[in-house]
Amino acid sequence: MDTPTPFRYERLAELIVGMIDNGALAAGTRLPSVRAVSEQHSISISTVLQAYRLLEDRGILVARPQSGFYVAGSRRGALALPSVSRARAKASTVSISGAVAGLLEHVSNPALVPLGCAVPDAALLQSKRLDLGLARAARQHGTRYNVYCAPQGDPRLRREIAKRAMHFGHALSPDDLLITNGCTEALTLALTAVAKRGDSIAIESPTYFGLLHTLEVLGLKAFELPTDPTRGIEVDALARLLDTEPVAACVLSSNFNNPLVLLCHINARAIYCHRGRVPSLHEP
Repeated sequence: MDTPTPFRYERLAELIVGMIDNGALAAGTRLPSVRAVSEQHSISISTVLQAYRLLEDRGILVARPQSGFYVAGSRRGALALPSVSRARAKASTVSISGAVAGLLEHVSNPALVPLGCAVPDAALLQSKRLDLGLARAARQHGTRYNVYCAPQGDPRLRREIAKRAMHFGHALSPDDLLITNGCTEALTLALTAVAKRGDSIAIESPTYFGLLHTLEVLGLKAFELPTDPTRGIEVDALARLLDTEPVAACVLSSNFNNPLVLLCHINARAIYCHRGRVPSLHEP
């Protein structure tokens, strides 16, 4: 089978890695600006930024606000990445409600760091402006928002989102949009539309406990795919699965897996990473 041609951002990332490996770019060196590299290599700014972000995700570069991208220092004593999860022969029934209930019970305990929920400290959210905006809206239009709106969501909000989509090159109608109460509701509606009880859903292993809980509530089975901490799912394993098993849907994280990536980045990553592995659906 022919090897696929790398994308432009991947070729640029490989070039930078080569320069780091041969000593041309030492640790702490500031990389040329995104605009300068764009002009030098005749590629778009977004392509350069994608390459820089890819290397940042791999820990090769670090971004400094208002300064740029720098070659990361040596990672002495860095813990090993989690190993790739094992391939599964068949889909599994999900039973995680008890663990989720216990986890959520401890989230409200200020003495504990909620690593399982990946909830940042409230002080980091800088929500003061949002709080002021919500308070102002409640004072001026309180009666308007104390009633149920259309099932698709407030028409004015959908119009504003459709207008903002133009900035990203998408021409959307307000009727194309559906406002949900968070990602879990959106995922539940999507799975309900394409799957029925007993169907199998392909997921990463490990995956977000909220997804497993949703599968359990909907009566769906989980087919775990081997997942590398840096490359994501094994695409060949997914291809074999789709060729041999009826799969109603695939639920995958495109660029930031929870919890796999979180386990490799949070300060307390030694909880799992010190063992070089992470728990899967089949482990306590």
